[in-house]
Amino acid sequence: MSMLTNFRRRVNALLHKDAAERELDRELQFHIERETEKYITQGMSPGEAHRRARLAFGSVEATKETYRDGRGTRWLEDLIGDTRLALRSLRRNPGFAAAAIITLTLGIGANVSIFTAVNAVLIRKLPYAN
Repeated sequence: MSMLTNFRRRVNALLHKDAAERELDRELQFHIERETEKYITQGMSPGEAHRRARLAFGSVEATKETYRDGRGTRWLEDLIGDTRLALRSLRRNPGFAAAAIITLTLGIGANVSIFTAVNAVLIRKLPYAN
């Protein structure tokens, strides 16, 4: 599979998360049904065969997590979720939000001005020959 196709598949799964989850559920259900049919042909009752198939397949949720991690978009999903949580928290407490924004603004401004002065005085060569 080409790198571009793989990238498109990842972006599609990220943008259409619900459809990707439904497809994953159908895929896992298909495998459990095939395993159930195998046990039924071995002579088990349908209920026991389904139970055995679920045990043989293992944890469905763990399988889903492994698949989601394999898509390679987990870090972006986590980033989006964390950003939403941060924005909700800041919206609930506007005083803290204002203090945080002011602190960040002052800190970034101070760092930029100090670096500019250090760069001009210490890092760049002076415009003189000696």
